[in-house]
Amino acid sequence: PGTVASRPSSTLKPSPSPPPIAKDHIEGLVRSVSGDAILLTQRDRTAATVDFTPETTVTELSSAALIDVKPGGCVNVKPGPPDAAAGGAVTAESVEIRPATAHRCPPPPNPAAVVGIVDSVADNAIKVNSVDAAGKTTHTTVTIASTTTYIKHAVADAGEIQNGKCMAAQGTTDGGVKHPAVRSVAFQPVTH
Repeated sequence: PGTVASRPSSTLKPSPSPPPIAKDHIEGLVRSVSGDAILLTQRDRTAATVDFTPETTVTELSSAALIDVKPGGCVNVKPGPPDAAAGGAVTAESVEIRPATAHRCPPPPNPAAVVGIVDSVADNAIKVNSVDAAGKTTHTTVTIASTTTYIKHAVADAGEIQNGKCMAAQGTTDGGVKHPAVRSVAFQPVTH
C-alpha cells in the first residue's frame, strides 16, 4: 500500500443571497431625524416613525440617462405596453438603476418585469441577467425607446436624510406599528 498525496481542494463559496424581499413599504415627507429614527408625514397626512440601523442601505434618488446604465449595476425595468409586432420582447417604459450588493440586486419594493445585473449596454438595448430564487439565470434583452425614463439610486450616508426631503423605506413592520426595521431607505429633494 502506497501513500496517496492529495492537493488541498479549493472550494468556491457561493455568493451571498440577496436580502429577502421586505414586505412593508412606507413613504412620506421627512419632518425630523433624531438618532436612529426618522419621523415622516405620509401622503394621507398621518405620522409614521422609521427606525434604521448602521446596516440600513441608504440611497439618494436622482434623474438619470441611458449613459448611467453600466455593466455590473442593477436595473429594475418597468415594461411599456406589450407590442405584438415585437414578439414578446421587453421595451422599457422606465429604468431604475441601483447599486449591486455582493454582485446581487436588492429586491425592489415593486418588482418589475425585469430585475437583474446589467451584462451589457449597446445602442438601444440593455442585456440583463436575472437570477430567480431557485438560482436559475434568465437572460433578457430590454429595448430602449426614445420615451424611456431613468432614475438612479446613489449610495448615501444616513446623515444626508434631512427635513423636507421625500423618503421611502422598505423593511418589516414591528407588531403592526409603523416602525419598520428598515433594510433600505431612498430619499430625494422635494420638487415643486
